[in-house]
Amino acid sequence: MAVTKLDISLAARAAGHLYLTTAVVGPTIFGALAAMITYPFRRQVGAEYVSLIPENVIFAFLTIGFLSALYYARRELNGWAYVIAALCVVLMALVSLGIAYLIVFDTPEKIDASKLSDALVFVIYLIYVIRVLIDYGHLALSGHNASSIPPLRLANEVSRQLRRRRSLVPWAHVPTNPARTFVYAILFLLCLSISQLPGKEVLQYVPSESQEDFKDFEPWLKFIALVGVAALGALARRNYALRANRVLELDNRRPILFLRSFVDDKVWLWGKGLFGKFRRKTIDEAIERLARRLGPFVAIANPNTQLPRLGAAQAYFSNDTWQNAIARWVRTAQMIVMVAGRTEGLRWELDHILADEGQAKLVIFLPPAFRKDSVTAARWFSEHFSHTRYGQDLSAIDPRKVIGIAFREDGLFVVETRRVHRREVDYLVAMQAIIFATLVNPSAQQPKQGPKTFGAAA
Repeated sequence: MAVTKLDISLAARAAGHLYLTTAVVGPTIFGALAAMITYPFRRQVGAEYVSLIPENVIFAFLTIGFLSALYYARRELNGWAYVIAALCVVLMALVSLGIAYLIVFDTPEKIDASKLSDALVFVIYLIYVIRVLIDYGHLALSGHNASSIPPLRLANEVSRQLRRRRSLVPWAHVPTNPARTFVYAILFLLCLSISQLPGKEVLQYVPSESQEDFKDFEPWLKFIALVGVAALGALARRNYALRANRVLELDNRRPILFLRSFVDDKVWLWGKGLFGKFRRKTIDEAIERLARRLGPFVAIANPNTQLPRLGAAQAYFSNDTWQNAIARWVRTAQMIVMVAGRTEGLRWELDHILADEGQAKLVIFLPPAFRKDSVTAARWFSEHFSHTRYGQDLSAIDPRKVIGIAFREDGLFVVETRRVHRREVDYLVAMQAIIFATLVNPSAQQPKQGPKTFGAAA
């Protein structure tokens, strides 16, 4: 059978740059909008008052437009998204150069060690910006040959496909737990306000004898506030999220079923963006934003938890009913996403899928621990697939490179990365590649000369 391989290392790196740079620029633009709204609409210039309303209105429209562009970039992750991200990077580079110039050359007679260290920080920052632009250039130029698809065109096709598949679940709905959602939302906004407050604004409310101590504590206060933003935002979303049964009632499309061992609820991935770095993410959280646009993204909740985690919408079942629920969802699912694991429950689920001839809609992701232990991963594939038509091809792949596998009718579609990372964005980009292989271009046959590096399924 045919085996098609995609190396998404460059794509994942570029996507990581996109989420980080837009996350840095986004709060800055949002803060400017907030400052504009709270700024007085009139100010005194000499003996006259000058109206600021026209300037505020124009600035508000520009700012809202910029924020909308950043939201589009983070949501679609296509060619236009990288154009927007590149503009953000150029803006950051210009600001870095300006600040470095002011630090070093504005008052050259007063240059000291602290100024030089500050300038060095901005130079390092500028080097990172240059690296981002180089990666974007490689991404745009990769894949332009007869045997592969240009990565940005691939990304555009996936984005176009997803735009025709919108979730039918309303964005605004009654929370599962309204009281707790409200409390966590208020605390979230409080922490966000603390993290955005300028030091000089807070300093005026601090007693003069404590101001020096506050200056030393201020960075830690903002760091604690950022951690609180990430944690409280997640708690508010968990109490707000709908359960799987309700999601299936609202969205009548065929579901995307997510299967995993409950121990994999503790898989730790670096989140994308800025705030995402301050809390642990799971694999279904990483792929949720794409999966839920295809259809209801559902899973079984861990019965030992009172509050389901983020990611797939979850439903609680007893030990006597969960297998019937899985069998029903397997029959109706348009895609089955499984995280490789070694528990008995997951073994039963995989055996049922294979017995029900559901492997054509099966997608398997390998968690970081599996990829690092290639012997265990190879044994797992052998135990479950040696008796299937995919067994010989699975025995030939290198689990250390594999992040995801789709079982198509024409053979395996294998998504690879060159290094094992614990990054949310790796699984997000891998999911986008799998959507292309299974929905956009499901029957494409690739030559068997070896792995194809698309640079981005991005």
